[in-house]
Amino acid sequence: MSLVDKQSWGLRNRTPPVEARPKVVPTSEGPAPAKVPRSATPASRELFGVSRANLGLLIASLTLSLYALLRFRSLSTPSESYALCSPRGANVFTVDDAKPRVQCLVVHHSHFTDVGTLGMVE
Repeated sequence: MSLVDKQSWGLRNRTPPVEARPKVVPTSEGPAPAKVPRSATPASRELFGVSRANLGLLIASLTLSLYALLRFRSLSTPSESYALCSPRGANVFTVDDAKPRVQCLVVHHSHFTDVGTLGMVE
């Protein structure tokens, strides 16, 4: 059998072509059992055409992806109320003429509720 023929039957076939099957030599005790190639996978080890090992890896990766999606998705949404502060003094610019620069802005839902220094808004 040529190299191309050997490669063409691939790993999906459960039995090799007729030419590649081992020959059974009769003995006085009866015929020898036929050898099964190592690449052959019994049907009981496959589910939906996928081996158990690959199916396990697929389930594990989907589980980890779902966990990461749910875990990091909740971190990206801001809470109901929060403060936006500058660490080095009044460096947050506002549109208020009375206080054009402040250290902190307090936000509740989507409205600014307070402005001032960190000590004032705590």
